[in-house]
Amino acid sequence: MPPQFKGLGIGLIAIFNILPTLGNGLYLLVLVINIANTVEYQQWLTGERHEGILLSVRPLMTKIGMAVGQLSGMLIFQLTGTLALTQKIAKIERLAASNQLAPILKQQMITNILQNGTGARVTGLLICWTLVPLFGIVGITWLADHHLTIDEKRYDSIRDALETTRYQSS
Repeated sequence: MPPQFKGLGIGLIAIFNILPTLGNGLYLLVLVINIANTVEYQQWLTGERHEGILLSVRPLMTKIGMAVGQLSGMLIFQLTGTLALTQKIAKIERLAASNQLAPILKQQMITNILQNGTGARVTGLLICWTLVPLFGIVGITWLADHHLTIDEKRYDSIRDALETTRYQSS
């Protein structure tokens, strides 16, 4: 851990983990609400209701988003040099597991790698793991504010029109 973060330890890691997780949870909640609004909107436009098709898009997009998240995580590990660092440690662990390296030497080598190469990497990881999701959340919020055509007022009028149509057809 970088010296500027000493003493914060697990609390800092928890905060940096909670921020993107909270944002992701709120985003998924808004997404599910908007999908329900879209079902009503589609019925209002076309007279047909296809919630199965519309609701199946969300898991698909979640899986695509998870794949993009894995890719971005790999790129962050690569760009911060963390992948090379962990590969060095893995090589030492493999040598120790095959009894080609004494346990005390293994510990010294790993400690040396961690002491000499982690400060900037940890800072880079904390920044990336916080800012990348934050930019995503801000971007999605901007898109929602500027491009969603169904607000609560419009949704209520669509629902009222659908109720009127249902009432008249009965």
